[in-house]
Amino acid sequence: MKKLLDVGDLIKTEAIPGFWVCSVVLAFQPKTEDFRPMCLIGVTNAVFEHSFTFSDLAIESLRIADDIGGWGASGRSLDVYEARITPEVEVVGHIDVSLISPEPYVLRFTRRDMPEWPLSGRLTRSIGHGSVHAWRRVHDRDRWLIDVEAAGKSHAEMLVRIRELDRAKRKARRLSQKA
Repeated sequence: MKKLLDVGDLIKTEAIPGFWVCSVVLAFQPKTEDFRPMCLIGVTNAVFEHSFTFSDLAIESLRIADDIGGWGASGRSLDVYEARITPEVEVVGHIDVSLISPEPYVLRFTRRDMPEWPLSGRLTRSIGHGSVHAWRRVHDRDRWLIDVEAAGKSHAEMLVRIRELDRAKRKARRLSQKA
């Protein structure tokens, strides 16, 4: 069983429970003095509501998805990860990356020469979660809006709990200082 990703590997992640995403390894850098083996991964536009196999992919239609970040930044959905395969990702096939990206990507850097892409750490199942949201905005809009509203409500409730906990801690400190 292989331990490292290689250029052209197609990986599957369940980025959000119930939604699977296909990503592709676009570049690889072997271990250096400063870094473990790293790879540049591009999240594709392939989103499924079921676990998929290579035969489910329309290779000729694959493209690197656009990534619209929460801070208003936009661009291609590209990130640098450790190349070590983890249990949270599965390699489902291998392609010639020129089929989906005519421009070759090169991944060569040291601590003094950082890449233009973010260093995202080890491979996790959340790779591609942005593509799931983009896909659901179009193909599953009603349920997506319900989920977004529920997440917003849950977040607001969490903030209230944090504020209440902070108030209780401040009150306890004041009382202990008076004693």
